[in-house]
Amino acid sequence: MFFKIKKILTYHDSEPTEITQSLVWLLVYPILYSIEHGFNVWLIVFSVIVGFSSLYSTCYHSLKIRKIMAFAVFLFSVVACTMYLIKGDYTCPTHWLWALISLSALFNLRRICNHYYLSISQNG
Repeated sequence: MFFKIKKILTYHDSEPTEITQSLVWLLVYPILYSIEHGFNVWLIVFSVIVGFSSLYSTCYHSLKIRKIMAFAVFLFSVVACTMYLIKGDYTCPTHWLWALISLSALFNLRRICNHYYLSISQNG
């Protein structure tokens, strides 16, 4: 898997963003959320599942599955931003980066969908 990630980071365009977002949801979010707000089983487990699934689909699956996982990453990033907003944590500027991650997930979803539908139209 590490050799595949190295190849993707070297030659492809949307995959580095997918890998970065996968690692954010697989590792960074569970650690930071647990430190700041305590261990919420549902958010942490779902974050790890979305992160690992997205990383796995980037390495091994088709564009159709990657499109679905990009949508899942975007939805979870919106959920995370909403949770921080509900808790009133957007007063700290470091939490604004979660909104940036959501924006990045939106643009990545758009890029993957465009690529997916373009490949469908070209292949008939």
